Amino acid sequence: PTTMIHYFDPDKNAGLVYQGVWSPSFLRLTEHTGDSTYEMYARNAVVGRWSNYPGYYLTGFTDLPQDPKYPWIGPDETDIYYHHIDPHLTWTIDYLVSDAFQRSDGAIAFPFLRQYGYAYFDCRVYGHAPGQVFDREGAWLWFKRGLVRIDNPQINYLTAESGDRLFVILMSQSNAEEKVDIRFNAPDLGREPGTLKTAALLDPDSKINLTEDAASITLPPRGLAVLTLDSLDINVPTHRPGSQPQPGPHPAFAQVPTDANGITVRAAALQKGPGPWHAYIWCDTSADLMRSMVFHYQIGEEPWRQVRVKPYPYEITIPVENPEDSIRFRAEGDTVDGATVQSKEGIISAMR
Repeated sequence: PTTMIHYFDPDKNAGLVYQGVWSPSFLRLTEHTGDSTYEMYARNAVVGRWSNYPGYYLTGFTDLPQDPKYPWIGPDETDIYYHHIDPHLTWTIDYLVSDAFQRSDGAIAFPFLRQYGYAYFDCRVYGHAPGQVFDREGAWLWFKRGLVRIDNPQINYLTAESGDRLFVILMSQSNAEEKVDIRFNAPDLGREPGTLKTAALLDPDSKINLTEDAASITLPPRGLAVLTLDSLDINVPTHRPGSQPQPGPHPAFAQVPTDANGITVRAAALQKGPGPWHAYIWCDTSADLMRSMVFHYQIGEEPWRQVRVKPYPYEITIPVENPEDSIRFRAEGDTVDGATVQSKEGIISAMR
């Protein structure tokens, strides 16, 4: 007799999920047990499964998430859970760092903290402290869009920096030999375009010539390589002791009450580094209680402005160009039973 396994049931709304948050732990189990079965399971859950955030459920036999344009373009065949984007990114980074650790026999290692915020999202979080890349200490993981461009999708990579040195950790997912071109964005490294001339490969050490800030190397099947550039001037303030941004004169988060029991208005500063930032302002109510909200805000000494929000959710995001400016805020709303709710005034600042 033949046993059939049904991965998708058209009569149900749920199915298998893309959130293989256990995968990094399975890589580490391989390291501890020597059993490559765990690595096989981990790779099957991650490698080649998507090109962007794939959504949550595998609702059908679809390859749409393998298109980098998905889910920017539809149709939505996987149920897009927007609040799962951050944990999905977190465990994906954990997978890459764990893969580098395993392939290098522990020579590439970064400190971690554990996060288990909700549901089953239990993995490691990196980036709060420097680690090491072979015998080079003080290497900070550095995730910066456009820093490097790699032309071969078979090659996963991580980048790290130690002030005067950049590390590009390359990990081939292919069972065949793979050639890869790596192009660097020189201004991010404190250099003029076209001035990056040489790089080095670690373990074993060897020199590589660059042309127009680009290098070409060949990786063996499932190979690991670390490319380094030296004599750079990399400035990531959060990575340099004593040069971290300073808090503003007001908290980065504020919560103010309203004259309705249990309803508050909140604001938080969203900022990835010194410079321009965004103020996210919202009311923790629901469409069952509130019909509409009006948010009032003042940037620095500018005139007060207001934004009406209808329907739910009651939230706005305000860009702030000058990091020296604080934002004052308050809100008022109309309840479903015709009453008016008003909040007190709050104020937030960002890093300087």
